[in-house]
Amino acid sequence: MAQGTLKYEYEREASKSGMTSLGGLPLYMDLAESSGLLKLIDKNLKICIGKQGWTDMEILFLLIMLNLVGGDCVSDIEKLEGDEGLCRIMRKALKQDLSRKERREIDKRFRKERKRTTPSESVIFRYLSKFHDKGQEKVREAKQAFIPEATENLKALMRINAGLIKFDALKPCEETATREALILTTDL
Repeated sequence: MAQGTLKYEYEREASKSGMTSLGGLPLYMDLAESSGLLKLIDKNLKICIGKQGWTDMEILFLLIMLNLVGGDCVSDIEKLEGDEGLCRIMRKALKQDLSRKERREIDKRFRKERKRTTPSESVIFRYLSKFHDKGQEKVREAKQAFIPEATENLKALMRINAGLIKFDALKPCEETATREALILTTDL
């Protein structure tokens, strides 16, 4: 896989050993669940409605994970898809705590057999286009800064963000980070 400015290249190992270089991401999956992020996405975003294909929660959370691993373009989703260990974890997490009937419903959402753990680039581009209002381009003036009005989908993202801020605000504050910090503050 070609790289940018650095003089080395990544090599993808063809083995299916289940090892992952992205082993820290499951911690963020736990955080997303415990913070209520996934429920906030389901409650507020209504782009992917119906019983077919990817859900808003799946696409948006995978975009968040892509950002966490340093992805800077949609095509970097292939880095997540190419990590067999991470894909195994994500597939298990998706079906965790679901009844047999609910697991079957997930499998039926795709017309053909689901072969990917992450959505393709084209699915992501179509999804992201739902946050854009082409009508706002008519209001834009040449050589002027322009902030378009927020679409309903962008407002939904704002509500999700506000919910995460509430989660953070409701957590009890710690007085000290470590025992050593406690010793230092009491010695003063």
